[in-house]
Amino acid sequence: MNTYPKQKLNITPDWQIVRNEFYDIDPSDKAPHEDKYLLIYTEQTLLWIKKGDYHIDLGWYGYEAKEAGYQAYLYRGEEWRKCQLLEAHRSTKKNDIVEKLNNWITTVDNLDYDNLKGYVIDHEDENNNNEMGDHSFYSVLESQK
Repeated sequence: MNTYPKQKLNITPDWQIVRNEFYDIDPSDKAPHEDKYLLIYTEQTLLWIKKGDYHIDLGWYGYEAKEAGYQAYLYRGEEWRKCQLLEAHRSTKKNDIVEKLNNWITTVDNLDYDNLKGYVIDHEDENNNNEMGDHSFYSVLESQK
């Protein structure tokens, strides 16, 4: 039985929580490996929240690979196959991911992305071969500087 609390995030009321299996357990914790396996390593979608056309998606990728870690995306659009990637961040540290997610939530709430064009992904356009996984790290805000 899972006794871990959900990870606390600064999600404002106008965000919809679609899925939340993001628990307050870090890969570096002394928690039993079985708990980490069930609650982190096998979850491609730990968290999915959305506000209007904005989506934040968090998962764990690469369980046995040396580059395994949390992968978080912020995108705007209908869904991940037809969107603009605005931010991508990868880390093995839960606190790093929590800080990044909270920052993205605040930045969306402040409308900072509204007039920016992100990395376009469109699986319906045969000339667009862009994929969400093309970037482990990406920031449309940084690219605008």
